[in-house]
Amino acid sequence: MSVTTSEPISDFQPFGMDFRNDPYPFYPKLLAHSPLEVEVGGEKAIVISRYRHVRHILSRHKQFSSVKPSGVPGMEKVDFFNSRPVMNYTDPPEHTELRKIVNPAFTPRNLAKLQLRSQAIAEELFDELGDHPEFDAVAEFGMRFSKRLLMNTFMGVPEEDEYIFMDWLNAIPLLDQAEPGGGKPKEFVDAWTAGTDYCDAALDRAQRDDSENIVRLIADASDSGRISKDDVMATMLVLFAGGLTTVSASTGAVLLKLVEYPEVAERIRMDPELAAHHFEETLRLNPALTSVMRFPKTDIEFEGLAIERDTPLYVMLSAACHDPDTFPDPYRFDIDRPNYRDHMGFGAGQHTCIGNVVARAVIPPLIAEAARRYPGLRRSAPEEALKFDIANPRVRHLASVRLTA
Repeated sequence: MSVTTSEPISDFQPFGMDFRNDPYPFYPKLLAHSPLEVEVGGEKAIVISRYRHVRHILSRHKQFSSVKPSGVPGMEKVDFFNSRPVMNYTDPPEHTELRKIVNPAFTPRNLAKLQLRSQAIAEELFDELGDHPEFDAVAEFGMRFSKRLLMNTFMGVPEEDEYIFMDWLNAIPLLDQAEPGGGKPKEFVDAWTAGTDYCDAALDRAQRDDSENIVRLIADASDSGRISKDDVMATMLVLFAGGLTTVSASTGAVLLKLVEYPEVAERIRMDPELAAHHFEETLRLNPALTSVMRFPKTDIEFEGLAIERDTPLYVMLSAACHDPDTFPDPYRFDIDRPNYRDHMGFGAGQHTCIGNVVARAVIPPLIAEAARRYPGLRRSAPEEALKFDIANPRVRHLASVRLTA
């Protein structure tokens, strides 16, 4: 669809299918008219899109809360964690305490070990592909890489138990069909219950052995009373959901960019350090998370707009990544941007994605290895065959792209 910047999009829907299918035509208007007053579910809401506006709001948790007030329309569709307090939807001090529980998993020592393991996994997978493979960079390569690294290694979930978490992940799109006050779909409830039972058993095992993974850290916190067993499932799922699809989709996206920009691939072969720039610029252009929500704690005036307390603010991370005031020529892939790490692909402020250090450690070496091994990497299907996952109303990421070496 064609969108100009002359008039605000008064009927814009942050969770609407038009935006989820193709957000790029909407960005110019959203950026030109931020903050934008809209109506969602019959109630007033505000859409925040400009980079400076987004950073302002995400950096002020005392003024803009992550806790969803009761009765806000549409929240059934994004209640992924069964109304449990998780890092995503809490404010300090509760957010700080939850973050402290998993912070030890992200020490430089643990990240170095994870990076070494990720390099070994990438080499294993490339070896399995062979010299002249034809493969799906997301569904086949990226997901296998992500599962082996994050589920089997980082979370300590063995391959035979992966289905517990995948069943929950696959049930999330059903929330999008939930009617206000109608309760959650049975498939989602069943998947959540199965996951809770599994986490209880995993905690018991972790408390009896000396494993070194995230379950062990959570087990220690649970044993000390810092987190209840009811919240263990939610804590594990935050890490799982935030990591698995992000890493798998990002893997596919960075490999696709090697195909689309062979001159960049050649530069990375000559200087592997540029793989980090390649990753960051790919994430800026294609952030998996399109938006987050905040709620003013008091009546405020923001950029001349009067906003009442608890009014939903849809903070558009993906639009901010395309703000020309921050990223000149924002739709151009440019690994030489001086501010290449300043994008909103991982959010900002207190709630910056805790797993960003993992993604930044493990994906650039994979890019460098792919560039080295496959100088002739190309698409094996036309651009029209690209598939995106939009089942989650706040997420849009590459779901399938077939490549040939």
